[in-house]
Amino acid sequence: MNYQTVVGLEIHAELTTKTKIFCACAPRFGQKPNTAVCPICLGYPGTLPILNRQTVLCSIKAGLALGCQIHLKSRFDRKNYFYPDLPKGYQITQFYEPIGTGGAVEIPEFHKTVNITRIHIEEDAGKLIHENGVTKVDYNRAGVPLIEIVTEPELSSGKEAAALAREIALLLKTAGVCTCKMAEGALRVDVNVSVMPENSQALGTRTEIKNLNSFQSVRRAVEYEAGRQIALLERGQPILQQTMHFDEQSGITSPMRMKENGDSYRYFPEPDLPELVISQKTLSKISAQMPKMPKELREKYKVMGLSADEAEIFLHDKALADYFHAVIKEYPNCRKAAVFILSEFRRRLRETGLTVKNQRCRAETLAKLLKLTDDGLILRAAAKEHLLTLMTDGGDAAQFVRNSQNGCDEQTILAAAKELIQKEPQALKQYQEGSKKVFGFFVGSLMRRFGKNTDPKMVSGVLKKVLDCKAEECRNGEQ
Repeated sequence: MNYQTVVGLEIHAELTTKTKIFCACAPRFGQKPNTAVCPICLGYPGTLPILNRQTVLCSIKAGLALGCQIHLKSRFDRKNYFYPDLPKGYQITQFYEPIGTGGAVEIPEFHKTVNITRIHIEEDAGKLIHENGVTKVDYNRAGVPLIEIVTEPELSSGKEAAALAREIALLLKTAGVCTCKMAEGALRVDVNVSVMPENSQALGTRTEIKNLNSFQSVRRAVEYEAGRQIALLERGQPILQQTMHFDEQSGITSPMRMKENGDSYRYFPEPDLPELVISQKTLSKISAQMPKMPKELREKYKVMGLSADEAEIFLHDKALADYFHAVIKEYPNCRKAAVFILSEFRRRLRETGLTVKNQRCRAETLAKLLKLTDDGLILRAAAKEHLLTLMTDGGDAAQFVRNSQNGCDEQTILAAAKELIQKEPQALKQYQEGSKKVFGFFVGSLMRRFGKNTDPKMVSGVLKKVLDCKAEECRNGEQ
């Protein structure tokens, strides 16, 4: 029997706020454990939460980026469960009335659109650290503001699931609401997986795989779990609704606990927080300030002549994209600028360990350097070398080129050309007889003498004048 895989995602994204959602603690990745904590995020008796305004603004931006309907009124609820990393014994979240619903995300590489069920605000839990058979708890992350994005179960493979997670991460980064650094836990993906016979309308029993921290893991976990479930069905065994763990090393899933449902969490409205009300004026202001989203940018890059792969590099590297856009303000050949930046500029960044922000070649300077190559005042090979110096030391492109040419002006080249022709009478005769190859010989000789920084157009022009003048002298002498 053939089976169809059905996948839905639940993505947890940490918001880029300065402080936690309900207190003034300011955690940073890599801090010493339990140093960014206070009585509020540790759940001490008698403490009350105060909602961080920036959390709400970031959540609105995220919802708009995903195409969700933002509700002007929403509220918080308590999700009750006991776990060592949850100091209060409950999590403040949005269950009954989330901040956003609906929405859709297109996966370009699969030409597929997946619907978003909801987006809601909640606080993060702490982190369990398992070392040498001992489990320790770090509460620095407890209370960090999150949004949870829940998709419809409309994916049919691990590759599609990974691609959707990657596209949602790109949308969140573009909106400026999450770093999406999965290695730091800023973005974590849960996948719900089930299988059913092809052409069936009834969904199979699903399992949930928790806390996947890379797009590759999303793909691998879905593929393994779907295969495991199909194998069970083929043997006539039932699939249990469980929460699963994915082991990165072995690539297999294993049960953690039976899957809870809504009743298990005893949701009820959060008594310590009022209804969240967003004004239409605030929503309209945020909507007007939203940056261009990836779909629009892809179309723009396509019009510029960039390939899909080139566009994706800029989409995933905002600093590089900003630099590119600053360059093409001064240098309109978008295609040539993109190729130079994506090849030579990025290569120099890798070689030197510099970043776009701390390298010293301003966008206007790079634009001038590219224009100098177009005007024939500098060879492309020389431009590559100049780029390295400009990135490390700074300076003006035109002045740098003038200084590097070591006085190779037209008069210097003219004198050298006359000297060369005097020494090569046989080559001169071949040129006068119409040989095109010998002209290249003369140009190459002068270029080797003065170096690759010398303008080849200037050399060719001066040589042609001298050679034509010699030819005229010979014709007059014969007469």
